[in-house]
Amino acid sequence: MSTATLDDFMALNDQIAALVQADVPIDLDLGHSKARTLEMLTKINATIARRVGQGMTLSEALDVEDEVISPTYRSVMRLSLSSRDLSAGLREAGRTAEAADEVWRAVRFSGVYPFILCALAYLGLIGISQFLTPRLVNLYGELRLQPSIGLSFLQLLHRTLPVWSILVPIVLIAFGLLLRMRSKRLAAGARSSALLGWLPGASRAVFKQRCANFSQTLASLLNAGTPLNEALAIAAGAWQSRTLEQQFRSLADGVTDGQLPPAPRHLASRLPPFLQWAVWRSEPAIGRPRALAMAAHLYQDAAENRLTRLQIVAPVVACALIGGGVTLFYALVLFVPVIQMLKQLAS
Repeated sequence: MSTATLDDFMALNDQIAALVQADVPIDLDLGHSKARTLEMLTKINATIARRVGQGMTLSEALDVEDEVISPTYRSVMRLSLSSRDLSAGLREAGRTAEAADEVWRAVRFSGVYPFILCALAYLGLIGISQFLTPRLVNLYGELRLQPSIGLSFLQLLHRTLPVWSILVPIVLIAFGLLLRMRSKRLAAGARSSALLGWLPGASRAVFKQRCANFSQTLASLLNAGTPLNEALAIAAGAWQSRTLEQQFRSLADGVTDGQLPPAPRHLASRLPPFLQWAVWRSEPAIGRPRALAMAAHLYQDAAENRLTRLQIVAPVVACALIGGGVTLFYALVLFVPVIQMLKQLAS
């Protein structure tokens, strides 16, 4: 970091701004919209330039805690400038955003087949309401049967056909355009953040990716000669979790003579076993940087494999649930009035 200059910092920020404008997935926790991210980058440039002008080093200027510089951004910058590899930190920041975008693409792809099935069922429902319902009503009248619940529902659809047959497509088109406009305003890395909390498998894949980012960031900083306590404090931002970040910063404060204190129970319970070994017990065996690099590859592969499974399973599950539900509704609308008519005839 001592050899990095303010010009290097500004050049890296210009590169980040170009990536954001080009819609390249990158997540620095600087806001969900492109405009907000670019605004924050401008503020950061001005803030760091002012601090450096006041006599601070670039490292000290970045380490000042404030609301402008997010921990994730600080971690990416410190990694890039410490290693003198401007793309190192951006690669780590981009991987989580790419994983989130993979989730979003899987969700969108999983809706293609159910959408086709729903569209065909919708057209079929219009056909039933327009042509079949009047004939069923006449048939009930000729046989002097009491109108059933199923037939009453079909009659309601027939009477309101001019309304719902036009209103439903208009609402869906408006909703789709609204989503598209909102998606364009969002930064690429933020598009699927709302999905990760409830989509099965997605949140775990992103957590594995963050394990890989943390491991690789910490390994790179240690290889660059950064002290263990400082490297832990910087790499903590790679988690993009306030809780884990604070826990690792507290852990960094407890480092004495390059030795880590024992893992707190509340922290160890949230970390996978191999990462715990790489951070706390690998130094006497193969060295902490090498073990962390191994962990980074391990969790990167685990995240990619989970996303691959999600891309395969999500369309099948969506087609089974949504498509199956629509098909069942369509069948009930079609056959319930006929079955009720046959029951009345039999009685």
